[in-house]
Amino acid sequence: MKRMYSALAAVAAGALLLTGCSGGGDDAALKKDVESLKASVAKLEKATGLATPEPRKVSEFKDFGFKLPLPDGLQVQTAGLAGAAKASNDEGQLTASSGGVGMVLIWTKKSIDNKAAVQGAFELLQSSQPTLEFKPVSQGDLKVDSQTGVFGSFAAQDKQQKVAAVGAIGSWACKGQVYTLTVAGSNQQAVEGSFSGFSSGFKCPA
Repeated sequence: MKRMYSALAAVAAGALLLTGCSGGGDDAALKKDVESLKASVAKLEKATGLATPEPRKVSEFKDFGFKLPLPDGLQVQTAGLAGAAKASNDEGQLTASSGGVGMVLIWTKKSIDNKAAVQGAFELLQSSQPTLEFKPVSQGDLKVDSQTGVFGSFAAQDKQQKVAAVGAIGSWACKGQVYTLTVAGSNQQAVEGSFSGFSSGFKCPA
């Protein structure tokens, strides 16, 4: 998982590159991979043998206008974008990790299409971890605080074609800002639960 956390850090560090990324891909090849990826993920889940996390008290991060639910006691780090020393209400990045799951939330006032933001974050993950093969698994619409967004999920395979990690990337816009959330880890249930919790509990700036 250390490699995946490094990849998530690369997504945060390269956040502004999202404006220059565009989507693309072979739908036929994607569909061909989906079932084998799901099977590999299922094997990974069985191998980890991790129990369902106990419910934890949730607190609210609200330093930059938006509100984000976080497990009580979870330590987060924030930083600016494009060389800025600190995050601000206009743009920044927030990172956190716990229980084998890493998360990055990026916000910016730059005009970025939601699909391009998701594709851009995915491409940054790919470029930051050349020893892993990242493959999209699914995509769809996302609802965050009544705002419509998009999401995509992926699996990362090692050279032996074993699933090393899974993740999800979502993007939405509200109050003139674009938010991009990336969650990744080795346990699919934990990743899905974290992504759902972060996105469903997010509140746009008042």
